[in-house]
Amino acid sequence: MSIRNLNDEIEQMGVDLQRFRVEANELKVENSKLIVDLGTKKENLQLLQFKLIQIQEKCQSLENSNEKLEDEKGQLFEQLNILLQQNQELLTQALNSKDSYHEQTKNYM
Repeated sequence: MSIRNLNDEIEQMGVDLQRFRVEANELKVENSKLIVDLGTKKENLQLLQFKLIQIQEKCQSLENSNEKLEDEKGQLFEQLNILLQQNQELLTQALNSKDSYHEQTKNYM
């Protein structure tokens, strides 16, 4: 190799070195942006996880309330059926008493 070739090669290496430095700086800037973005995403993830826990707790509370309300509803239907049965019995008694009264009044006259 001649000196000219070596000088050309050194010059090319210098150009390559400068290009690599520029690329390295650009990558450092990009890396810094990504680190900031990652930090933001981690904060958002933590916030969403916290909200998810709150929603899960609220769902559990609502499920418990719903279960209690279903139990109360069942009890109320049972009470309603008892009252309807008692009402039917009272109505039957009232009609029987009315018939008996009319029968007695008819017999008396």
